[in-house]
Amino acid sequence: MTAIVIDQLSKKYHDKTVLSDLNLQVETGEAFGILGGEGAGKTTLMRILMHFMFPDSGKAEILGHNTNTEASAVHEQVAFVAEDPVFYDSLTVAENIRYGTGSLLRGKTHAQRKILLETFALDPKAMGWELSRRERAKLSVVIALLRNPPIFLLDSPFTYLAPVERSNLLKHLHAQKKAGSTLLLASSREEDLLGLCDRIAVLQDGILHKPRSIEAHLENQGVFVIAHGPLSHRDVAHLSYRIVVSTDNEKQFFYRGDLKRLFAFLSTNDIKRVQILDAADADLYAQHFGGDA
Repeated sequence: MTAIVIDQLSKKYHDKTVLSDLNLQVETGEAFGILGGEGAGKTTLMRILMHFMFPDSGKAEILGHNTNTEASAVHEQVAFVAEDPVFYDSLTVAENIRYGTGSLLRGKTHAQRKILLETFALDPKAMGWELSRRERAKLSVVIALLRNPPIFLLDSPFTYLAPVERSNLLKHLHAQKKAGSTLLLASSREEDLLGLCDRIAVLQDGILHKPRSIEAHLENQGVFVIAHGPLSHRDVAHLSYRIVVSTDNEKQFFYRGDLKRLFAFLSTNDIKRVQILDAADADLYAQHFGGDA
């Protein structure tokens, strides 16, 4: 069964396209990673899935529930970990946990809650206004784990955690996955995704690139391309792994995939000069451009 379906989802802020015709299917029990830098659209996507904002077009479903029209049903099935979560300043950590879990906490023992609070070094009596950004991040994680839902949406959950806390969270997420939960995890750091996810897709400039298995992602580390000529930013964004420089007359980008496809793309455009920084591919490069890499 498909747990999460994203269909032609788009979102703009004023004149800036943040998400452009996103399509994705995440299967039940899968851990899926979205890799993207700051401003790539990761948080916007998560907020749309949680019905915290509306898309301009397209739709998304979680366990068959439309995220726009059936938000309550979605929230019952999902635990959301935000990068910068917000809690009630006037409530203690324990009270924020009770509020955040509600009826879903029934059946959880005091011992289970105590273990998680100790694991992530949180004082249940601390007031919300006393919590640092790191402590708020840990509290969000604890609430999500206590909810124990079929779906986890995690927006850069490791960002503010110390190494031992990152390790503890990773262990808990592995356990959730083993128990059958579905995880959609967004991060700007590749290392956050490789140890947990089954597949990864790169989100760049609002465009979600084709998902790849972890094995395929690791096997092809790619090349760095410097192309001088009138390449469109959108065409390069569809092709590349990450754009480093984008001007009217120069594009610098990382590419991972079939090199024949890359060279065919470059050879059909009015490229004045190309540098590909990987000596192992010099022969294939020369076949297309008649020179040395």
